[in-house]
Amino acid sequence: MNSRRHLSFFIQGVVAWAFFFVLGLPDYYQQYSAPVIGSASVLLQALIGVSAFAVLLPVSPEKRMSVACWAAFYFSVPFAALDIAYCVLFKGHGVAYLRDYWYLSVFYVSMWVAFPPAAWVLNRVNGRRSPE
Repeated sequence: MNSRRHLSFFIQGVVAWAFFFVLGLPDYYQQYSAPVIGSASVLLQALIGVSAFAVLLPVSPEKRMSVACWAAFYFSVPFAALDIAYCVLFKGHGVAYLRDYWYLSVFYVSMWVAFPPAAWVLNRVNGRRSPE
């Protein structure tokens, strides 16, 4: 990936975080019950899975796994850093934010569960094996 694509993924990740941050106001989703948050998280994960295939389908098989890993990185690591900045540094929750805001930390892992496997499946369907 070139530097322009890295910057694009980074900006998209930060904008996505800001969107979800604003959507979660006034208390970063703490105002909702656990069943509501859990249901929304399952729905969002399904959308992420479909999006992973949609994003990766037009990418050439040779570059697909690399793009998948970078997408997972830029949609998880900046999210975690921004959540830490807000929940730990600004709100003062400390490491307990991982428990109290469990629905945030789930998505740090879910990008890695969606994007690289989607690349692997698409490469298998295309008759090309992913690097192992």
